[in-house]
Amino acid sequence: MAKNISGLLGINKMKNTALFTFALMALTCVANAQPNEFGPDAGNGTMTGVGNTANGWCALFSNTSGGLNTANGTSALFFNTTGSGNVANGPQALLYNTTGNVNTANGASALYSNTTGYGNVANGICALFLNTTGNNNMANGSSALGSNTTGSNNIGLGNEAGYYLTNGDNNIDIGNEGIAAESGTIRIGTTGTHTNTFIAGISGVTVPNAAKPVVVDSVSGQLGTVDISTLVGPTGATGAQGPAGISGVNGIGFVPGAYLYLPSTTAAPTGFTKIGTKTDLITDLHGHTKTLKINVYQKN
Repeated sequence: MAKNISGLLGINKMKNTALFTFALMALTCVANAQPNEFGPDAGNGTMTGVGNTANGWCALFSNTSGGLNTANGTSALFFNTTGSGNVANGPQALLYNTTGNVNTANGASALYSNTTGYGNVANGICALFLNTTGNNNMANGSSALGSNTTGSNNIGLGNEAGYYLTNGDNNIDIGNEGIAAESGTIRIGTTGTHTNTFIAGISGVTVPNAAKPVVVDSVSGQLGTVDISTLVGPTGATGAQGPAGISGVNGIGFVPGAYLYLPSTTAAPTGFTKIGTKTDLITDLHGHTKTLKINVYQKN
């Protein structure tokens, strides 16, 4: 799943950016050797923070009062000033961190762009590479959550997992590249690559509450418990199912007179204006009654 560096934030582009930055910093480091840390130019001779460890050229170079940091690798935690409790293992890991706390970066350029974000864990080259102020993210794998900037509480497991997430929160991407700016979404596997699913502990298990059948969207693979293609209409509605010729409706919806009723999760149809929202009882073809939020549209 390698990315093209032209127009996309790929691994090679991330590496090149890091190398260019390193070349600029090298001119500054040469004349500022500090004998109190491990490695040429490691640490800052004027720092007041305690419990820091710096191993590598220019590691923790800018630190002032930040404490309990560990930097292993060339320019690891280079710009850190007051951030504390950070661990950076690898060249340019947590390079731009300044005041962010309790971050862990393992791998070259992991959490490279982080400035004030806290509580992030990045394991793998360029993992969480673009994260700046996002918090409590976990990325395991090369370039996992690599494009996330301000999103928080995301989990990316696998090489380039959640790579396309940018600023969404509370996502879990396992072996899936994710989608920009979405939130509260779980994506497992990649369409076309993973073609079979086996989950133990489901078949034959009795659930304690009323059971609902699980349906699968045949296009996106999304799971749910309501199949809108089986709905037979809002309580008290008159008229037939929406005509297939209305763009965006595809035969789903209800038209009593000049009005169109659609579940709130359905895209707004072309040629209609939303005039309100109602909650109604829906009966599917299996006789099950459900409460559904419905948008009401009127023909333009």
